[in-house]
Amino acid sequence: MVFSLLLTTVVVVSSIAHIYEKTLEGFRIVKFVKDQWGSFIKTIDEALCQAAEDLAQKALAARDVSTYRRLGEMLDAVLREVRNKTLLKGAVASWEFDGDVFKWNITFLKYSHGGVIDWLRPTALINAASEISQMYLDLDVDISNVIKERLPPGVYLSGVVYGYLTGNMTYSGYLTGVYTLRDKTPLRCRKGFLEMSIYANHYATLVTNSTSNTIYVYIEISIES
Repeated sequence: MVFSLLLTTVVVVSSIAHIYEKTLEGFRIVKFVKDQWGSFIKTIDEALCQAAEDLAQKALAARDVSTYRRLGEMLDAVLREVRNKTLLKGAVASWEFDGDVFKWNITFLKYSHGGVIDWLRPTALINAASEISQMYLDLDVDISNVIKERLPPGVYLSGVVYGYLTGNMTYSGYLTGVYTLRDKTPLRCRKGFLEMSIYANHYATLVTNSTSNTIYVYIEISIES
């Protein structure tokens, strides 16, 4: 009788212990998943920020905004790795570009995390560089005002225009323009600012009282918009 009672008690305790272990293991997995999600969202913001700023700078160097647009594909690639190597198997990303503004969101079970990268303007800078490179320069007017009209707001352009013009009182020819175009909005995850170099070959004209066959032109440029 006593033996039977002890045996029954052992079976009950063993069953309870087994249930407890299963429950505890399930709790550990849930906690581990939650911890992995927490770690992931802590790192993804900084990673995307750095990637966006790197790609924007590379887009300026290449004068190709499609380089910056690779940011969405990079996010998809990161999420594939996360699904393969963590417990976040059902994590799904959605993203879109609205101009240069990148909007993104990641969902996993009941969790959701997203953001907006809206301080980078590679398209505006590339377009401005293209317009400046193709400019005709009438040196009888203040060319700084003419160039400023081609700039988006919130940028700084510095550089020089130099070279020889030929003629007699009325001169013309091609001048070299070397500029640095910088966005005045500071980067958030890297030091410095988005900036690009511009090299131009401007056709220019000038009317003056000189009767020399050639005249040398050197103009420093410093413009804020």
